[in-house]
Amino acid sequence: MAVVEFAVRVLRVRCIVLCGHSGCGGVKAVLEAGGKGSGEVVGEETKGGGEEVGKGVLERWLEPLRVLKEENEVRLRGVREGVDRERLLRDLNVKRGVWGLRRLGVVGWGKREWGLRVHGCVFDVGSGLLEELDTGEGLVERDERDEVEIKDVD
Repeated sequence: MAVVEFAVRVLRVRCIVLCGHSGCGGVKAVLEAGGKGSGEVVGEETKGGGEEVGKGVLERWLEPLRVLKEENEVRLRGVREGVDRERLLRDLNVKRGVWGLRRLGVVGWGKREWGLRVHGCVFDVGSGLLEELDTGEGLVERDERDEVEIKDVD
């Protein structure tokens, strides 16, 4: 969260974008695990004689996604297997992340002071398209300042 605080307090960014992506290995792993979690600790940390001291980085990173899956199990069961389920869980994860960012005090301060906005987007790796999700704050309104000039580097 230090990067968010720096971006808001020091750089005074106008927008924060939380971006998920198609084909996410974490989403696939959680969906394929079935039940509550994978039952396997990846990158297990040990000390000295092999005593477990905690979960590995990957397990800790996937845990919020597992919880989200469990909270939305009924909704996910209503979607056919494969890409549609992955897309739903991915989008729910992005929306949950946006909600979490908006709850941060520094983000609320930026919103009050200069209208900072937090957006949730999904990048489609295959097409290169970026889609903004409806996260309750309204979609980006484009103006000339949002245009990016691309120049050839010859």
